[in-house]
Amino acid sequence: NEKVLPWAKRLVRAHPVQKHLAIEHLKQVVPTSYTNLYGAVEMAFRHAGRGTRAMPETVDLEAIVLLSAGEPNRG
Repeated sequence: NEKVLPWAKRLVRAHPVQKHLAIEHLKQVVPTSYTNLYGAVEMAFRHAGRGTRAMPETVDLEAIVLLSAGEPNRG
């Protein structure tokens, strides 16, 4: 979507329960409009304290998972 739709408002560990909750959330998402990949990646880094704004604490990242239904054409 053109608007970034995060599953969680914070970073979460890839625990089996969290994975199940993420999959259930994805089943409810209906792709519409454009595809804003930049906004999604920027949001992930912001949650880790590495976005465009300075954050007091950073979080070590092993991976960022980004799912898309289309080619980037916004953001």
